[in-house]
Amino acid sequence: MTESPLIIGLKHPVNLAMLAVVAGAGLLSAWWLLPLGLLLWAFMVFNIASSPRLQYESKAESREQLAPRFQRIYNRLERAQREVLAKLEDSNARSRRALENVRVGLESLADQGYSVLKRLTRMDEYFRMGKSMSSMQNELQHIKDALPMMTNEEVKRDYEMKQVELLDEIERLRTVNDYMERGEGVLEEMADELDRIVAEVINLIGRSPDDVRDRAAEIVRRLQALENRLQSFEAEEVRF
Repeated sequence: MTESPLIIGLKHPVNLAMLAVVAGAGLLSAWWLLPLGLLLWAFMVFNIASSPRLQYESKAESREQLAPRFQRIYNRLERAQREVLAKLEDSNARSRRALENVRVGLESLADQGYSVLKRLTRMDEYFRMGKSMSSMQNELQHIKDALPMMTNEEVKRDYEMKQVELLDEIERLRTVNDYMERGEGVLEEMADELDRIVAEVINLIGRSPDDVRDRAAEIVRRLQALENRLQSFEAEEVRF
């Protein structure tokens, strides 16, 4: 289990060493060095704990596993985010500042993507626990074949009601299956676009802020457009 960014910051060897130096200075040298040293130590802990990469890893660890067909897509979103975070963390402060909006936009898009995939997973699990399309169609065909031969009106009405229920359930299953397939397609396209965006972001790292500014703004617009599309898709009403 991944530790929280704060715990990682507290346990970092450099911070532990700093805490020991501060305690020693406060006890053996001048007492007033202790509060000043503690402030410096707290800043060092915060600096590590606020790392976007560590925060992302902590959040990713807490997320539920998705259905295999959707987990595969989310793994692509995770890989894209990890690549950008790793490259930014290894770059200079100027590059990180210039691409901060891209990082934030990528994080927001990945969160939205996970939200959609989680909804699709719930749908997938619901229908996997119920009857399959083929079994319902077989049952429906049995009812259709039996109805013309029935003479008992009460039994016939029961069969006709069951026929209506099955037709409704089959139509509902088709609607949800269509929604899941469309969602899978939308997210696959998004993952393809993210692969291209990641390559562009990596290519921008290390360039001057003037070179990065306009290109970064255009990438942010693309990320926002992808997120808007996902939000519209997720807002669709689907009965299941």
